[in-house]
Amino acid sequence: MKQIKYKLIALLTTLIVVACTDLTEKMYNDLDKNNFYSTEAEYNAAFMNQYAFLRKTSIWGSYYLQELTTDEACLPAKGRDGYDGGKWQRMHWHTWTSLDDEIYGTWLNLYTSIGFCNQIIADVNEAVILSAEKKDLFIAETRAMRAFFYWQLLDLFGDVPVVTTVTEANPATKSRSEVFAFVEAELLAVKSQLLKKIDADSYGRMTQEGTLALLSRLYLNAEVYTGTPRWADCMAVSEQILSGGAYTLDDTWDAPFVWDNENSKENIFVIPNDEVFSGPDDM
Repeated sequence: MKQIKYKLIALLTTLIVVACTDLTEKMYNDLDKNNFYSTEAEYNAAFMNQYAFLRKTSIWGSYYLQELTTDEACLPAKGRDGYDGGKWQRMHWHTWTSLDDEIYGTWLNLYTSIGFCNQIIADVNEAVILSAEKKDLFIAETRAMRAFFYWQLLDLFGDVPVVTTVTEANPATKSRSEVFAFVEAELLAVKSQLLKKIDADSYGRMTQEGTLALLSRLYLNAEVYTGTPRWADCMAVSEQILSGGAYTLDDTWDAPFVWDNENSKENIFVIPNDEVFSGPDDM
């Protein structure tokens, strides 16, 4: 009996060792670049993913930090509702900490968006089924969007790391002036390669006019960002928008802000949101 028992134990041990040597599982509900990029439509879908992050970053992140910290907007407590641990008061009083959701969440969302931009650029560079023209457009537009996200980091946080690849680890923090120079250089390098407002599929995307508008805001605050004013540059790029003929002031002051404002004559770079194409977290 002992001999039989020892043989059974040895057999079971052998089975366990053999069975546990390879636990690799083939996943059928996950996609990666090795089994996803097989058609041009799939590249289009991956490319547009950066705009999905734009909704969350701009609406639930930067808006709170840029508006609730000023006298332009507030979130008051109403009875037992809205106090939320005092975080809205801390934003209004400028006593927030890095542990507050809006601070940490905005930082995280912006760098997540930048990470997706870096991944898109890397993937499109390797694409063999895209035309050279589409590859150039996708890369240029993604660089412009990445510059937009870095401008928000520059505006909100000042000195921040600049990462341009998906493989860079522990990047060094750049000064606010260096981040300013990076954003400016990226926008100037790609703006002529982007779509214009007259293109049918330009709505909601970063266009040539969008980069000019972003440059205008960058130069408008250059003295704060770098210590050196750039008023003349701000006027120059603003004049390019005005003289281009694609945009003009709306007939009424509130036209850019109405619910159905997709035909506004003065909204340059917009974030499309509606109940069909946007989830509840985006609205």
